Amino acid sequence: ATDILYKTRDGAASETTWHNVVAWEGRGIPNLLPLEKGVLVDVHGRLRQVRYTGTDGLEKSFYEVVANRMSFPEEENHYD
Repeated sequence: ATDILYKTRDGAASETTWHNVVAWEGRGIPNLLPLEKGVLVDVHGRLRQVRYTGTDGLEKSFYEVVANRMSFPEEENHYD
């Protein structure tokens, strides 16, 4: 997820956007077993748009991050 903080007339507010991440273990990608909800992960990669036709016959699309480098910032050893 990414958070954007901004000020409104009433004070500070934030907006959170959740992302789907695709990652395969290998160079630049650590062992993902410690990954669980709430764990901070630094992800580097590219955006990919996926298009498909839904069961209703309409074309749909979404974006996902294809990771080429990841690390767990709270650990001393980064995997990049």
